[in-house]
Formats: sequence, C-alpha cells, structure tokens
Amino acid sequence: NDIIPVLLPRDVRYVAAMAGVFKAGAACAPLDPAYPAERIGYIKKDCGCPLAIDEDFMSRALCLTPEERGADPAASDRALVTYTSGSTGRPKGVVQSWTGLMAGVERIRKISDVCSEDEIACTAPFSFIALLLDLLTPLAVGATVHILSNERRRDVQKIADYIADFDITGIFISPQMLKNFHNRGARLRYVTTGSERLSKVAPENYRLYNIYGMSEIPLAVSFFSVDRAYENTPIGKIVDGLEVVLAGDGGVPGDEGEICVSGDIFLGYLNLPEATEKAFSVIGGKRYFHTGDLARRLPDG
Repeated sequence: NDIIPVLLPRDVRYVAAMAGVFKAGAACAPLDPAYPAERIGYIKKDCGCPLAIDEDFMSRALCLTPEERGADPAASDRALVTYTSGSTGRPKGVVQSWTGLMAGVERIRKISDVCSEDEIACTAPFSFIALLLDLLTPLAVGATVHILSNERRRDVQKIADYIADFDITGIFISPQMLKNFHNRGARLRYVTTGSERLSKVAPENYRLYNIYGMSEIPLAVSFFSVDRAYENTPIGKIVDGLEVVLAGDGGVPGDEGEICVSGDIFLGYLNLPEATEKAFSVIGGKRYFHTGDLARRLPDG
C-alpha cells in the first residue's frame, strides 16, 4: 500500500517497473523525468515514498539477486496515483483502488474490443490516466504494445508511417492531431480519441471512438462511435457500470446540467480530505462525483 513513483525514460523498463510495483502490492505513481525538479520533489514528498524507481535505483537493482516475493492486495487498496497538471495550483494526486482501476480497464476493453491478437501503438504519456487506453488495457488482455518514442508520438505523419509499417490495429490520437491524420495502414481497426472537443473529424477506414472521461473516473464515462464529421461531436452514451445524472440549478437532475458520476471511481485526492469531500455530493440518496463539465442529453439518450 506504499506509493512508489516511477521516473524512467519512455521504454520497456518503465513498464517493467510498474509491473514490479504492482506485484509488490504497492501503488504506482507514474511520473515524467522531464518534469521540473520542483514538481518531482513535491510529488515525491506528497507520496511519502520510501523510494523512487529511477535510473539510480535501476543501476543498483541490477546488482541484486531477484527475489520472488509478491503480495495480494485487497480490492480497496491503492493501485495507481496519477497527478493533475497543477494548472490551478498544486498538483493533486488522484488515487485509484484496485477495484476502480480494473473497472476502468474493463470499460476500455468493452469500448475498443481490444484482444490478444491486436498490435497497439502506445502514444499516451505514461504519467496521465490515458495510459489505461493504450498500455494497461492492451497488456491486461495479452495484446502486443508498441511504445512510440516521444519524438514519434508527437508527429502525426510519423504516427501514420508507423501504423502502416508495423500493421498497427489500434491507437489513441488526440482530436487536434486527428485533423491531419490520414490512414495508410491496412490493418488499423480502431482509433480512440478524447480529452478535448472533437470537431469536423470523420473516420477513414477504421472505427473512431470519441471517449469522454478524466483521471477520477478513471478515464471512460461515455463513448460515441463517430459516424460522420460533426461541428460538435457527441460524447455518446454512458458506459456500463457507471451512473450519471445531469445536475441543473440547485443540483436537481434533468436533461441539462453538470455531469455527475457514481460507480467504481477514484478513492479521493491524496492527503486532501477537504478537496475530496468537496468533489462529491449526495443526489437521490447516492454519492456522485462532480466533474465540472456541462452537458445536454439528446432525445435518443
């Protein structure tokens, strides 16, 4: 139940370090070594960690004799801690239990229908909850994951080349990059997108899923299988396992209002009980998380 930050370059060792943390029964806090030293220092202190898995740790670990020792965490134990950007103040650690994390993995699996035969290109930063989309979920079902370098994942033309050259079947591409993406891959089956408004984008010989979500859920609240280009693409219908109400004036549920979510979601913000309490309210006898996002329910649901 310790929280262990991982601070390694974007390669297979990072994934191995995460697996080691999980196997030890601890929670992983994935970080980016390119973060400013002040941010890294703050997060390390916030985690209260006995160690961090970085280059120094790895060089020492290679001299040790491996020891087969694991732990079976409880479903309510901490599994993953991802940090917000901190754009409105200090970064907040969003704590997922094993129950919440595995529920998030299952939601992504159902949306994308990813399976063991898939070749998934990982473009998401390891330090954000998007790693559920193209790293943790594919690995959980036995798919092959291609870790794209930082240089490649930020260049839409290089992404398109990689998809064609390596027979990629699934990938996450941001809405902005999708506007300039043209598929040449013969086996590309699906593309997931999200994190901002999707506008004037239609799929090209692949299924396109517009996913709405955030760190706290984790990730997928709803999804829409895009059938054509929209000025403002719908975020779709709510995924199985979650309940959503649209809280209007005075918190009264209706067809328009703030998206509030209930289900297997995050445990809370690390070391911030007041912020955690403020993020929730009871509506109709159930505890709901307030996303801060406004939505309107269309006649078809």
